[in-house]
Amino acid sequence: MRRNRGLLSAAALAVAVSLGVIPASPVPAPQAAAQAAGVIQVNLKDAVGPEWFDYIGDRTVTAQRIEGIDPNTAEGQQQLTSLDVPQLLRDGAVFPEVARATTTDGTATLTELPAGVYYITVADNPETKDARVSYAPSVVVLAPGTMSRSISPKPQQVGMYAQSYTACNSPTWKDAAAPNTYVEYDFTATAPNPRTDGTIGIYEISFDFSPGHTMQWKDTQAQAAGAPLAFTAVSDTVVVQAQTRWWQWLLPSRTEETVVKLEAPTLVIRGAAQSRELVQGKDYTVVRKDNTTAVFTLTETARAELARLRITDPKAAVEVRVPAHANATGPWGTVARGEVLGTLEAQVTLRTDGMDAERAAVTASTTAHVNVVSRAACFLPTGGEVNPGGGSGGDSATPGKPGTPGASGQAPAAQPGQPDANPHHTGGAAPNSTGEKSHAERAGLASTGAGVIGLTGIALLLILVGIILRRRKNEEDQAS
Repeated sequence: MRRNRGLLSAAALAVAVSLGVIPASPVPAPQAAAQAAGVIQVNLKDAVGPEWFDYIGDRTVTAQRIEGIDPNTAEGQQQLTSLDVPQLLRDGAVFPEVARATTTDGTATLTELPAGVYYITVADNPETKDARVSYAPSVVVLAPGTMSRSISPKPQQVGMYAQSYTACNSPTWKDAAAPNTYVEYDFTATAPNPRTDGTIGIYEISFDFSPGHTMQWKDTQAQAAGAPLAFTAVSDTVVVQAQTRWWQWLLPSRTEETVVKLEAPTLVIRGAAQSRELVQGKDYTVVRKDNTTAVFTLTETARAELARLRITDPKAAVEVRVPAHANATGPWGTVARGEVLGTLEAQVTLRTDGMDAERAAVTASTTAHVNVVSRAACFLPTGGEVNPGGGSGGDSATPGKPGTPGASGQAPAAQPGQPDANPHHTGGAAPNSTGEKSHAERAGLASTGAGVIGLTGIALLLILVGIILRRRKNEEDQAS
């Protein structure tokens, strides 16, 4: 779902930081190898603060030795540059345990460690008051001259991230939708630590849509409780453009994305450099009611795959893209205010295993908001009639703007461990399990030349100001 990214090379660092690697300092002469055993001090409180840690609680820390790597040799240094711990774990590697300690007030010290490479893990706390939190593993290198290391493992929290996409291209309302246009909600849900038997017991994602939506489903296999859904999806594309601040319009960095309008929701599991689009019926079931609620539940097969990825990648996640439609007539969610005809809301809730002794289910939720404005306010004049169902102002040649998450669309930054913001919108389409580009991906378009014009104008202005100041100085010198 995107990763956290002094003797390691730059290439090794990208691998190392994803696991919290603590690199070693430069290696001294070989004769310095015979020295006192090393120490690793672990601090679980630094990354979360004392108040939150009171709820998380103390945990058991374990050091496992990654054998076959001697950081005091040139060969060992070369091995560090290509070290891929997740791949080793996927291949079935077993690291022997060499030290274990339980933190006291958030800290623990692992002692009597010889030079080498260590895989540090933090167990879940059976008595925790916040069962949403686990800690990511770390890799620590001890070498002669740097035999004492301190680390602060990164907490990982069961949580959600939300992003909305619309087709309005007016600078004032680039985060809004117009009546009778396409709206898409993208959500990313993290995965909990697997249970001791390596499984995840439950993984359920539910949606609640405010009035003013029509959920855009084409798939008729889903179980429908209530009236059938009336909207028929249109396979089409919409060009959206990343929202930028006013001063960034002067820079040549604006990018556009072509979004393929969905005909049904898509679910993708991502983690450990792997991804796969899930199949309804085999990997998940859907229960929906009218145009207001839908519940996606992962099957045992999909949960087993998610657990396998989570073991090797703390940021393994499930991405859900849900197509919807802003109704042609109101009301649209909240009451009208000024130019805003209403605000659509889509609340998503993840229900999955907690990380306490009982693995009792915990929930995490977030809400995406999309303002609805008139079509005149939504679309810039194009000289042509706006296609009522196209959502892009008639055709994909007219760039639109994506919506932005609402105030509660993203978890507070004070609670780390959330999935990367908008992780799969990288401007390019990643291959799916068949090696082909999925319709669920975005294809980046070229950046505009507005930035070049802006920079040229600024440069000319600065030159003109310099000439004026120079002439004024010359006149003053002559007068004196």
